[in-house]
Amino acid sequence: MSNTKSGCPFEHSTLPPGTDGVPDLDETIEFMMKPDTFLRDRQAQFGNTILSRVFGVPTVYMLGADGNEWVYRGENKYVASQWPIAFRRLLGENSIPMLTGAVHRERRRIVEPHFRFDHMAQFVPTIEASAHKHLARWAEPDQVAIVDKMREFAFEVINVFLFSDDLAKIDLAYMSQEFVLWTRGLFAVDMDESPDAPFGRALRAKEILQDQIGTLVAERRASGEQKEDILGTYLTTQDSDGNLLTDAIIVDELQNLLFAGHDTTVTAMSNLMLHLSQNPAVLAKARAEQQAFDAKAPIRFDDLKAMPYLDAVIHESLRMVAPVRAMTRRVLENTQYQEYCIPKDYAVTVNCPVTHYDSEVWTEPEKFDPERWFDPRNEQKRKPFGFIAFGGGPRLCLGKNFALVEMRLMMALILRGYTWEVLPDQDLTYNAFPLPTIKSGLLANVSRI
Repeated sequence: MSNTKSGCPFEHSTLPPGTDGVPDLDETIEFMMKPDTFLRDRQAQFGNTILSRVFGVPTVYMLGADGNEWVYRGENKYVASQWPIAFRRLLGENSIPMLTGAVHRERRRIVEPHFRFDHMAQFVPTIEASAHKHLARWAEPDQVAIVDKMREFAFEVINVFLFSDDLAKIDLAYMSQEFVLWTRGLFAVDMDESPDAPFGRALRAKEILQDQIGTLVAERRASGEQKEDILGTYLTTQDSDGNLLTDAIIVDELQNLLFAGHDTTVTAMSNLMLHLSQNPAVLAKARAEQQAFDAKAPIRFDDLKAMPYLDAVIHESLRMVAPVRAMTRRVLENTQYQEYCIPKDYAVTVNCPVTHYDSEVWTEPEKFDPERWFDPRNEQKRKPFGFIAFGGGPRLCLGKNFALVEMRLMMALILRGYTWEVLPDQDLTYNAFPLPTIKSGLLANVSRI
């Protein structure tokens, strides 16, 4: 339905078409099972601006580059950050994603220097050493689940990035297991806190993780030791009032960075290995690019900037399956978008899969085609905000450079020194939530070349 909303200040404006009124449980279940199909079916029926009551929240889905631009450029003007209840409780109210306005900008500025592209140069040897160690284990006789192995690698890397040599004090395997339980609760619809419920298990995992991180924070603060890692920056930086950040704030921030700094990267790298296995011509060309480098020499930061085909392959994989499907904001005041009125406190959501398969931007969007990222095609430039794997606006992914350097380096080593055979008879479809990981875990035999 599409009705005029009382209180909307724009004459002749209507609500976007879709579902308004009583929340529809069937609609929510349909969305949870197949979110991409849910949105594409409604896009075919209603167009690019759709009203829904998924999860009981009136939400306007902005589908396509134009809607993305409206949302991302509207941050702190007519929209602000919006997160589901489960996210808010599990991530913590003190973490960067939960903050808005000046406080959000200030908190980002504290750690932004660590995530600048040129700053990554000093961390390349650390990532490479970790990658070599983990890949050697992959190549042992038994089959491996690529998703799990990528998680072990990426979790180690982000912990070193945050805590440097305090890593020795962390039981990484135990922490990683708790992170998996914690992550599963992020999209919980049922807020059941009992120990056997997904959200209840996630809350217990959060307590364990925060206790572990809190111990590291307290010990470092008590020692007075100065280190140039992210924990060191948080401990020594003052806010705009001249106060040091509290341990509680630092723990929330570090837990958020552990999540943002490895789960999405695990998803991206695992999905990329599947895409390469399904596209042998692309795989061969990616391997050929790596033959220009000395496989026995350490990878230099400048080398990573000289791998255009690998970079295109990574971006094409991110287009095909973006690790983060959607981003949501809350409307601050009754607002007009095109011919529609969007009332105050409604949610507005942009969607990566629908955006990245828009045939007006991408030629044959269902095809894995890295060539689309090069001259003369440059399809990513056809429309602003036509590629949103890293978000946009003031909340552009803080760890974008970190993720790209890590992915380039790991994939360069794999392409130079390893082959992998994806085993038959496994489910290679993607989970819908919390992230689009491969359901089977991507079982494969990995061998040295």
